[in-house]
Amino acid sequence: MGVQTVISTIIPFVFWIVMAAPVVLIMCLLTAIKKSLKKSVEQNVEIIRLLKEKR
Repeated sequence: MGVQTVISTIIPFVFWIVMAAPVVLIMCLLTAIKKSLKKSVEQNVEIIRLLKEKR
């Protein structure tokens, strides 16, 4: 098995990893934003509940 065969076998894997990396990063970012929004909504609901109890 020559060096050229090894390189030509590895290149497609490297290509797919490089292509998939931005997609994975975007998915992670969107998930983080979603969790953050959900947390702030839960905090707002809690604040509203506390304000209603004070009345």
